[in-house]
Amino acid sequence: MMGLKVRVHSSLNVYLEPELRHRWFEIRAPRGLSASGLAEVLRLPAEAVMLVVVNGGQADPEQVLKEGDRVEVFPEILGG
Repeated sequence: MMGLKVRVHSSLNVYLEPELRHRWFEIRAPRGLSASGLAEVLRLPAEAVMLVVVNGGQADPEQVLKEGDRVEVFPEILGG
């Protein structure tokens, strides 16, 4: 297992427990977890996740996360 710092943004927060919404929180996740696999660990619908940012940079979906990574998860952003 490894430790990650995670923040889920905007409309995706509805899938989290109230105490985890709109803030950074720490999780323990299996080693070898990909950026796209984080949605399943967090119980977020994969189709609702548009962007994963790791340590300030856009992550490739297959990027393997590492101990201590700071990961932000964003939904599709609409607007005009």
